[in-house]
Amino acid sequence: MNKYTIKFITSKKRETERLVDLFAEYRWFVENDFPIVLPKITQSIKDDLLKKQSKKKLFVLANKILKDEYDKNKYLTSKKLVEREWRKVEKDFFEIIEKFRFKVRNKYFCYISLYGPMGQFFYPDMIDVRTTKKDIKLINETIAYEIIHLLIFKKVKKLKFGYEETESIVDLFFKKTGLKNVFPSYQLQNSIKHNRKKFKSFLQ
Repeated sequence: MNKYTIKFITSKKRETERLVDLFAEYRWFVENDFPIVLPKITQSIKDDLLKKQSKKKLFVLANKILKDEYDKNKYLTSKKLVEREWRKVEKDFFEIIEKFRFKVRNKYFCYISLYGPMGQFFYPDMIDVRTTKKDIKLINETIAYEIIHLLIFKKVKKLKFGYEETESIVDLFFKKTGLKNVFPSYQLQNSIKHNRKKFKSFLQ
């Protein structure tokens, strides 16, 4: 058994909470042209989501949608597929990450979702990953990406890094460490010029 691992979870309750958060942030996603996947909803509902809605109303909406759309077997199939793919790289990933001065937890939790952005992290030990057919091709990169975000969270907060600067640091892990051999097809998430000296300084 690996020293560090990720536990994959499916949960209708968590998916409901994720939808509520997604609906609450919908205007931000639209204004920032941020790609997300939504359940089947009408244009009228999308228009309403651009306005401020109460969490109670959004919770009712999410429950109504999942009552029709939630298919437990679909989530379990995705979970099995994601877990199988991740186990291929898990040991190598954590062996490389362990070399840096970060507090690595023995266990992380990953919720399987069908909506929202490709991945999200929730400090200190939880991530969500979207698992549409298209996402599965990049699932290992997505999981690794979000785990790195968890590991550097406290340091980037202390250094008061902005969004782009933080994304750039995550990119550098994939391009300037042994992770480049584990994830050779990784696509840069940020357009900022990458600086090896800056990265070494960050790791000190």
